[in-house]
Amino acid sequence: MTADPINPGNFAYAALAFVVGAASGFQGVHEKYKHGSLRALGTLPGFLYVASRGAVPGAVFAGMYAGGVIGQQLWLWALACGITLESVLRTRFYLRQTGGDGAPPEEVWRGLFDLVRWYQNLCLESAAAQLADRRKRFVTALLGATPDFPALLQKARNNLLSWPDQNVQADLSAKTAKLEGEFNGELPQAATAIAQQELNTRYSHKLAFVVLDALGEKGCRTLLS
Repeated sequence: MTADPINPGNFAYAALAFVVGAASGFQGVHEKYKHGSLRALGTLPGFLYVASRGAVPGAVFAGMYAGGVIGQQLWLWALACGITLESVLRTRFYLRQTGGDGAPPEEVWRGLFDLVRWYQNLCLESAAAQLADRRKRFVTALLGATPDFPALLQKARNNLLSWPDQNVQADLSAKTAKLEGEFNGELPQAATAIAQQELNTRYSHKLAFVVLDALGEKGCRTLLS
């Protein structure tokens, strides 16, 4: 059976392969940045990483179709390109076992995913500086110029009671209690009004970043606004 004549419009099926690859790439972004993953995707390095992960299976599909390797059920082939390529990239092979001289044995595995992981780390570490700047601007705008840490802490605790996830409540309660103890320990050393305001600002920002890491921007606004 011969393949159907090439229809330029059928190259649009490559978008399916692209989505599969890009989704796998975004998984890595989410694993690293959690609630900040969408903001990380908005940086140039983050966007290029996800786009390149999608472009590879998309290009494989386009090449197979242009070369006449496939011609029917193109949507299925597009999905297969994305899924199969991801499976190949994640395949690792056992090389050897290290250890000895009393050290516990450790198996050494290598594969293409090591290269993918290196590329992911390279891109996402480049995105970290831009993401940090955005997080800082968000917290500064949320808290204002002269935040009051004890008042902000009490507001966070009151609002935290409405949060539906009990595990999140317990985790944030422990972290805020730790911050409160550290703040109270440093407070006697802040002898001037300027020093006290600097202390309040520093710990208010610490509190905001703790909440931001746990709940994202929307949750941070809910607890601290």
